[in-house]
Amino acid sequence: MHTTNDNNNVATEVRIYMMNNNRLPVMITVKEAAKATGLPEYYLRKLCITGQIKAVKNGKKYYINEASLCDFLSKMMEEVE
Repeated sequence: MHTTNDNNNVATEVRIYMMNNNRLPVMITVKEAAKATGLPEYYLRKLCITGQIKAVKNGKKYYINEASLCDFLSKMMEEVE
């Protein structure tokens, strides 16, 4: 029978493995994304809501997947060229 302590140890080991192997996505706030990209916060929120970039909503805040934002910006730049 597994105890809660055993389950916590396994979960901790999985988290450490994933972090060491860069498997966890980097998430940034809308404010951080706006500062880094120069895009307005309202526009970044719109991208989150419409699913154009991957994001997670926690309460009233959106946390943007940094890789998804980079992909979106790359595609935007390709369209401009």
